[in-house]
Amino acid sequence: MTIQLTKMTLATTHTIEMVRFYDTLFATQLQAKEIQGTTFYNGTLGGIPLLICPNEIAGVKTDLSRHHLAFRVADLISLLGQV
Repeated sequence: MTIQLTKMTLATTHTIEMVRFYDTLFATQLQAKEIQGTTFYNGTLGGIPLLICPNEIAGVKTDLSRHHLAFRVADLISLLGQV
């Protein structure tokens, strides 16, 4: 069964610092895009689309996970049957 990671989203309270970190260490070349007064940063990490956004827009609380990974599978029912 093929499972493909299709997108990663990181919500952060220190957005500029995170952008610098990922750009410097992983050469993500994140590009700023402003939407309705909020700045998002898009790029790629290991060939996978990466989005960094502020916690406020994601509705994230600090006691909850701040990462979102999107996966694609050819047959979800079969995959779930293996659990």
